[in-house]
Amino acid sequence: MTVQGELDVASLRKSLAALNRQVQHAQARLVETIEAKRGEFVRASDHVQELQETIAKIRKDVQITSEAWSAEAADPASGSRSAASQIQKAAADHAAISREIETVQAASQILAVLLSAQQQLSSLASLVGRAKYVEAAEL
Repeated sequence: MTVQGELDVASLRKSLAALNRQVQHAQARLVETIEAKRGEFVRASDHVQELQETIAKIRKDVQITSEAWSAEAADPASGSRSAASQIQKAAADHAAISREIETVQAASQILAVLLSAQQQLSSLASLVGRAKYVEAAEL
């Protein structure tokens, strides 16, 4: 083999090693990103289940109220008290659910701010890791 061929092989090995390091770094960043998003997905899934339960409860209340009104329309003397009490209960439940929704929305806004801060910190860490200190300082 010639000296030029040996230099090319050495150069290729060096380039391959550098490329391998870059691939490993990219894989590590991918795993970090997946882990960060997994937590976000789990939190969102928890809220979806809560909201589905709330919606199911509202549907049940609407159905009860609708049935009571139908019964009262058929025989006004028989169900006026029960329909009124069911409507009052449904109104109280609605008020409680509205408060829960406001709480969930506030928590969601807080999580959005935290996610944004985490993304900025991740960007900062990435820039510092790549020795891009000027860009990191500008964040």
